[in-house]
Amino acid sequence: MADNQKIVLDNGLIVYVGRRELKGVYGHIGILSGSASEPAKKRGIVHFLEHASLNGNRNFASLDAVCEEAESIGINPNANTSFLSVTYPFSTAAVHAYRALALFADCAFTPKLTDETVEKEREIVLHELNGCESLVSYHQQKLFNEVFFRGTPNSEMVLGRRPHIQSMTQEDIRAYHAEHFVPGNAEVALFGKVTNKDLNAMLETLNRYPARKVPPRFVLALPALHASERVEREHPALQQAQGTVVFRAPKMKDELEHTTLVVEEILDGKGDSGLFKNIRERQRLAYSVNTHMFSDEHVGYLSMNFGCNPDKVDTCVETCLALAKRLNPSEDEMERARSRLTTRIALSKDALNTAFGQFIQKEKFGVDAKDYQRRVLATTRKDVRTFAERYLSGLYQAMVLKPAQ
Repeated sequence: MADNQKIVLDNGLIVYVGRRELKGVYGHIGILSGSASEPAKKRGIVHFLEHASLNGNRNFASLDAVCEEAESIGINPNANTSFLSVTYPFSTAAVHAYRALALFADCAFTPKLTDETVEKEREIVLHELNGCESLVSYHQQKLFNEVFFRGTPNSEMVLGRRPHIQSMTQEDIRAYHAEHFVPGNAEVALFGKVTNKDLNAMLETLNRYPARKVPPRFVLALPALHASERVEREHPALQQAQGTVVFRAPKMKDELEHTTLVVEEILDGKGDSGLFKNIRERQRLAYSVNTHMFSDEHVGYLSMNFGCNPDKVDTCVETCLALAKRLNPSEDEMERARSRLTTRIALSKDALNTAFGQFIQKEKFGVDAKDYQRRVLATTRKDVRTFAERYLSGLYQAMVLKPAQ
C-alpha cells in the first residue's frame, strides 16, 4: 500500500497523507511561521510561544494533563522552532494516531497561555538561553547567522534576545498566537498506517478549528554579495580558533543542487582534493576539519570549517579558498565519493523518519527521492568542475571565532 494525498480543508489547513504498510504513524502539525516572522522588537517570541503552548489547552487543562495523555499513547509532548516553522512531531502506534494528532492540534490552536504559564516558561526559556550562551557552538552559529544572513530576520538566533524575552507580556504572546497559529497557516503530515476511519475522524476534528485571516508567508531573500569579507570575533572560553569559509550554493531544485552533495563528500574525504589531507595531514594546520552543505527552497550554501591555533587562521582560510577554486577531483576520488554516498543512502532509506522526510519533500516541493539519488550518483567530474567554477571561485564569507587576547 503506497498512496499519497493532499487535502485542503474548509478552514484552509493542508493535510498531507502518505499511506504505507507500517505498524505505526509518523506525523507532525506544522505552523508555517517561525522565528523569521517575528516582530523586530519581539525576538524569541515564537520559541517562547512554542514552550507555552504545551502547558494546557481547551481539552487538557494543564501541563500535567498534556503529559499524562501523551504518556498514555507513548509519545513525548514536544515541539521545535526553526526559522520557518513551529513543528509538533509525533510517532506512535497506528491505534493511537488520532489521539496524538488531536492532542497536538489542541496545543497548537487552543493553548491557554495564562499569566502563570507565561511567567513559568519565561524562566525556563531564559535558563535555556543561559545554557546555550555557555557553549562555543552557540556563538559560532550566532556569528554565522549574523554574517551569512545579514539584513534578514534569519540573522537572529531562534532563541531570541534576552531583553525581549524578559519584557514580553501575556498579551504579546496571545496576540502573536492569534495572528499566526491559524489553520490556513498550518499543515499536517501523516505517514504510515493511516486507515480511512482514522483519517475521516482526523479531518473532521481538524476542520472544527475556525478559519481566520492568514498572515503573510515569510520568504527569505539574501541581499546581493558585492565583495568577499572576513569577520572575526573573540570568545573567552576558546583555546583555539574556529573558522568557517562559506560560499553561496544552489537552492533546492536548482540545476546543480544535487552536485553539492558530491562536492561536500569530496572535500570532506581524505583524497588529494580534501580538507583533511591538505590542511591537517600535509600542512598540519588544523586539529579538526569538515565540510557542510545545506539547501532549501530559499537558500543554499557550502561551508568549509576548521579548528586551529590562532596564528594558523590566515593559512587555513587561504588553503580553503585555493582548494575550492581549483577543485578537480580524480576519477578515483569521484568513485570513492559515490561509494560513500551509496552507503549513506542504503543505511538511511529504511528509517521511518528518513522515509517520512522524503515523503514531505515530494509532496511539498516536488523533489522525488529516487530521482534525486539517481542524479547524485550520476554526477561526473565535469559537473563538479562546473560547480566549482560557478560557486566556489568567486565571492565568499569567512567567519572566525578566536580566543580572547
